[in-house]
Amino acid sequence: MELREFIPQVFELHAAGEYEDARQILVDATPHVLAEDHQTIAFYRICLDALTAREGEALDRLEHSLDRGWWFGREMLADHDLDSIREDRRFQAVATRTDELQVAAWREPCEPIISVPSGKIRGTIVALPANAGRSTHTARMWAPAVGLGYRVIAVESSQKVTADRAIWGDLNQSIADVTSQLSNATSHVILAGRSLGAAVVFHLATASIVPASGLILVAPTLRWDLIEPQQQIPTVMLAGEDDTDRLKMAAQNAADHLRSAGSPVDHQVVSGMGHFYPDNFEALLTDALEWMEAQLAG
Repeated sequence: MELREFIPQVFELHAAGEYEDARQILVDATPHVLAEDHQTIAFYRICLDALTAREGEALDRLEHSLDRGWWFGREMLADHDLDSIREDRRFQAVATRTDELQVAAWREPCEPIISVPSGKIRGTIVALPANAGRSTHTARMWAPAVGLGYRVIAVESSQKVTADRAIWGDLNQSIADVTSQLSNATSHVILAGRSLGAAVVFHLATASIVPASGLILVAPTLRWDLIEPQQQIPTVMLAGEDDTDRLKMAAQNAADHLRSAGSPVDHQVVSGMGHFYPDNFEALLTDALEWMEAQLAG
């Protein structure tokens, strides 16, 4: 079971203050999620335990997670959901140890996941995860492009907030993280990303930091100021019909900005899609790459 199948409902219930119902969804889903998502589920359980007067369970789970190597960085532990356990000595002990682990993690070099097609390489897709995403998930989502002849480089950020997730918090550090992992990228590079990862590649392309043949932006969260591109950048933008109005408007503004500078843009508002990858992403990706090839050939 993928997180996107139930986490949006958990978030909705959490926002509405329905903490017991949100927690029960996590309890029911936990046995069925991918092993790589267990750490994420553990943090959500800790938050919801703390919010539902289960402070002992929250602290037990927090300590058990650390014992398993699942640490949660200072940004995560600052969550107000954890206010009821923050002053407990057990929480403080975990926070101290976590800070040490996070500092060490930020010093580790980033290693991309590179997938190469068996035949002729048509181009390279450099794909970024969402904020607090994982390169393993990114590599899996963009894997259909490998079957279409594209090398896929799933990069990650050095700005770790958990043992297995990182953020695109600082733009300069994000630029350094991405460019340091592109030694395997040659000509015909398509930059791609979801959410804030899409914002990073948008900046890299429009600021000409990385020469890009095209952009594929999925549920973009465009945080930084728009830059006038120095060249045409064919762009596919997949916005979620169920995403927030603010993010949909920002995507529309970015599409208009690119068009005004002469770049061809295929901006789609995808039915049934929120801020996660849509269920039919493989088909949309295939269409996007065909459209991109047509633009580059024309």
